[in-house]
Amino acid sequence: MLLRRLTKHIQDQNWFAVSIDFLIVVVGVFIGLQVQEWSTARGDDERLRSQLNSLRTELVMARGDLDDHESYYTARTNAAAELRVRLAMRDPSLTEDEFNRLAASAILSRSFNVSYRNFEELSLSGALARISDDALRDLVFQWDNQLTDIRNLDVSSEEFRATTIVPAYLSTVVLGNSFQKDERYTDIVTLTDRFKFDLDGIGANLEFENALAMRRLLTLQKLEHLREFRAISEDLIAALEDSAP
Repeated sequence: MLLRRLTKHIQDQNWFAVSIDFLIVVVGVFIGLQVQEWSTARGDDERLRSQLNSLRTELVMARGDLDDHESYYTARTNAAAELRVRLAMRDPSLTEDEFNRLAASAILSRSFNVSYRNFEELSLSGALARISDDALRDLVFQWDNQLTDIRNLDVSSEEFRATTIVPAYLSTVVLGNSFQKDERYTDIVTLTDRFKFDLDGIGANLEFENALAMRRLLTLQKLEHLREFRAISEDLIAALEDSAP
């Protein structure tokens, strides 16, 4: 209808009316674009709120995983500490089986495998930059940096374990004697006690002592990072709850 009227005004050379019609078209297009932009922005805001709510839920659910990791790291540090003390004392009650148990517990490893998929979605989609609350956005970035630090420490710790701790363990622990107690191992029972458990020799083994000491230090660092990460996770949960509509 507007096009037909515009055509008639041009044919009549009514340039004032043509100008009015043209202005109506321009204003209409502008308003349409503004409405579309507003609608898109509103949709993005709603999507961001939903993603942040999902992140908060994810952080709450991860509490149990962080508890498990802290218990695991604590057990590793305790085993290494106990074994170092008993070796230093040449504790006569430290049997071969007890030594093997403590040594195995000390070198056991678990990667920090807590998954934060909702955060990864936020990061990959670029939604983090759209958080309007400066304090909340800064807190999210701090949380992400601490998560990166934990994972980097995890990698370096695992490399040290593989290249230093495990070789020292294998050169000290007499695994064959323990395996002889397994019925699946009876085919070479004649090798029983081929190597003797030497408490004095192990206690004087500087390489094994250093491996235990470094293992405990690295695991204590993991615990420190984990506790800092837990604290900032709780801060982020509270901030997300406060910012929720």
